[in-house]
Amino acid sequence: MALATLGFINEYILYIPGVDKIFGALVVFLYYMQEVINGKSIAKMLFGYSVINVYAEKPTFKEVLIRSISRIVPFEGVSCMSKPSRGWHDKWSGTYVVADHDLSQIREMLETEELQ
Repeated sequence: MALATLGFINEYILYIPGVDKIFGALVVFLYYMQEVINGKSIAKMLFGYSVINVYAEKPTFKEVLIRSISRIVPFEGVSCMSKPSRGWHDKWSGTYVVADHDLSQIREMLETEELQ
C-alpha cells in the first residue's frame, strides 16, 4: 500500500507543469557553480583534472560562463582533433584542462618566468 502511494506521488509530482524545467535548471546551475567554486566538475574530480586560466588559477565566473556557453556551438567536439588537442570552448575562454599532478609544476614554471 505504501509503495503504491509513493508511486502515485512520484507520478503526480512529475506531471506538475514546470517541475521538470525547474529541476533541469537547478541541475545545470549546480553543475556550473561546481566549476566556478572548485575549478572542476565531478568527472574532473574523479579522474584528477582541473580547469585553470592562463595564470594557473581557478577560472573566473566570466571564463566559466564563456567556456560553458561556447560548448553549444555545433561540431565543437571536432575541435579536439586539432593539434594541440584543445577544445574551442577552452580556446575562446582562455582556459586549459590539466592533470592535477602537473599543477604544481605549471605554477612553479609561471613563478620562475615572473622572476626573470
